[in-house]
Amino acid sequence: MKKTMLSSWVMLLTWMVFLKEFSVAQDSALEEAWRDWKKTYEKVYTDEEEASRRATWEKNLQMVEQHNREADEGKHTFWVNMNQFSDLTDEELKHMMGGLLPETVDPDNASQGFPQAPDIQQTPKPKKCHQRRYGTSRKDQDRTRLLVLLSNN
Repeated sequence: MKKTMLSSWVMLLTWMVFLKEFSVAQDSALEEAWRDWKKTYEKVYTDEEEASRRATWEKNLQMVEQHNREADEGKHTFWVNMNQFSDLTDEELKHMMGGLLPETVDPDNASQGFPQAPDIQQTPKPKKCHQRRYGTSRKDQDRTRLLVLLSNN
């Protein structure tokens, strides 16, 4: 009895997760925008893939609109737009970029994620190559200069 009850709960939870993930209501008002976006970026999906890509695209569109509303209110110093990556999840984008995206980004700190400039105190002193006898000697340089002058005459 307990085993049957447990498996029923597991099945119910699995279905709930599945429905939440894949049954995101598509906004019919966005149908034309979705078709235009796919045409602009030459996106073609299988029937199985279309619904999940559309749901991701709508989610990203909501994020873009929310961010831009906040930017209009002065909460951000920049605005964002939809682009060719708008049908990708964060995980897919990170994988596609080879993990080059920072884990977390503060949108108000544009320099976050960039390496800091090295400390000048830690920079090695320049080497004086002529004192360490790297390169050719002075007399070889004079001979080369003379040959160049003679060849130009």
